Amino acid sequence: MSETNPKPNIQSIQKNNFFKYGGALAVVGIVGVFAFADMEASAPPSTQLVQDSVPGTTFTSINCNIPVKGMCEAVAGQTVVYITQDGTHAFVGHMLDLKNNRDLTEDRMSSLSSFSKALSGISGTQPASNPELGAATAPRQQPSQPANNIDVTQLSEANAVVHNPEAKGGTVIVFSDPNCGACTNFYQSMASVKDVKFVEYLMPFLNGSVDKAKQILCSENPADALHKGFTNQLTPTPASCGHADTIISTNLAFAEANGITSTPTIFSASGKRLVGARSVAVIRELGKS
Repeated sequence: MSETNPKPNIQSIQKNNFFKYGGALAVVGIVGVFAFADMEASAPPSTQLVQDSVPGTTFTSINCNIPVKGMCEAVAGQTVVYITQDGTHAFVGHMLDLKNNRDLTEDRMSSLSSFSKALSGISGTQPASNPELGAATAPRQQPSQPANNIDVTQLSEANAVVHNPEAKGGTVIVFSDPNCGACTNFYQSMASVKDVKFVEYLMPFLNGSVDKAKQILCSENPADALHKGFTNQLTPTPASCGHADTIISTNLAFAEANGITSTPTIFSASGKRLVGARSVAVIRELGKS
């Protein structure tokens, strides 16, 4: 009599012999060769198959817009796994950027660790609401999965760095880390888009990002300071101002409440999360929604 094999959970995936380091690194080596082909998805991939592929595990983040075409990064706690978009294959190991000599998985795990530490620093307290800044306090709760739609009215635009404030082509909301390489690439790719208003909330997840975010937020012209930060023109200078601390803690609390665990994370003005390609055409269309 044949016995049906149960689907694995995240723990069994990690413990399975063929996911031990030798196998994982072999897979990573193969994946790395194809890791940086251009990805312009014709339609945003569904994350439901990925979530359903590992019963008993709720992923707090599923990102199918990674450099390896056809694969998604799935995060459960501090664990990062990679699952095909059809939910049929997975591997645990480190994804390497061979072109730029970077360990992308290590970068992601460092981001998750820094995010947890940042949140623990404000746990048990509600960020103070500053009437002058209009800072709204987000409810402190951890959702079972990232929200596909958020209530953007919970976070004041006064907490953001605004680009093209007079643009008439719609509004796009961006959650970014000032030290995030993908955020830098996104900013530079959108530099020519002057007809869309970008409302950018700083989420300092990575090591050293809090100090950089404070320097930007405390400057006389935060938009100019952020531009310099994303174009390697910002000279690190210690900065301290009360409103920067308030903004950062409020933004992080909002991120926790809405399952925003990676950057850049992008939403329309109506709160719709962007999944998939981030071409100029897609961003312009998102701005209208």
